Amino acid sequence: MLLVGFYAAWILAHWRAKQEGINPQYIADLLIWCVLSGVTGARIAYVVIFRDQFSSAWEYLKVWEGGLVFYGGLAAGSVVVLGLLRHWKLPLGKMADIIAPSIALGLAFGRIGCFLYGCCWGQVCTDDCLLRPIAVSFPGKFVEAPNNGIVAEGSPAFMAQVQHGRIPLPAQLPAGKTDLDAKSLPVIPTQLIASGMALVLCIVLNLAYRFRRRHGEVFLLFGVLYPINRFILEALRDDNAPVLLGMTVSQVLSVVFFVFSAVMLLRGRIGLMARRRAG
Repeated sequence: MLLVGFYAAWILAHWRAKQEGINPQYIADLLIWCVLSGVTGARIAYVVIFRDQFSSAWEYLKVWEGGLVFYGGLAAGSVVVLGLLRHWKLPLGKMADIIAPSIALGLAFGRIGCFLYGCCWGQVCTDDCLLRPIAVSFPGKFVEAPNNGIVAEGSPAFMAQVQHGRIPLPAQLPAGKTDLDAKSLPVIPTQLIASGMALVLCIVLNLAYRFRRRHGEVFLLFGVLYPINRFILEALRDDNAPVLLGMTVSQVLSVVFFVFSAVMLLRGRIGLMARRRAG
């Protein structure tokens, strides 16, 4: 799904570049570097934040088992893209606007991948939870271990609930069986909610083109809107622990990203109005 997301993002950016009078070949070149730097940055951020989950250096490389932090990928990708744009002498603001909707579109597909793998799961839905009708349970099973014990295997949500005692290990397996199918407690499908919100954000950013007053505003609008939905989603997720003032790492980064983008967006609009009055 990451590859599908990158491809969809490239198609949209390719079309937008033509609309903006930019050679689309630059978009293809940027895509390659964005894939490499984005995935690398997202993985490094995950390893740093959740380093206690790894027992060997080899496990750092197992991207196919999940474990990417969006803000890490955004930071690494932004640094690389900024360097390339300066090297190619392309307008930074215009290129940032071209890329912004594609980031949201790629994220929409990436979150579907999170759902299919089972990471980034939401809080347990009780019977009186408003989101109970759309709650999902992820698969798992109990397996007979070599030392005659019983261990759990399965999706991240299921394993986490077993480790925290929400799902008890059975005392024994049924006679004649070496495993027992199970499932997680019903949880909020935050991955699908995130995917839907990212798709809506992509549409909003594309519509924002007709209202921008200067290059760079579409990207800054992304910087204002995405942190809001990420902050809300983090409150619904059950896989990240608070680190500062009751906020998760992603919520803290969302606040920083939001404040910076909002200040830059307002500063640009105020400066534009001042120049118009002076003229």
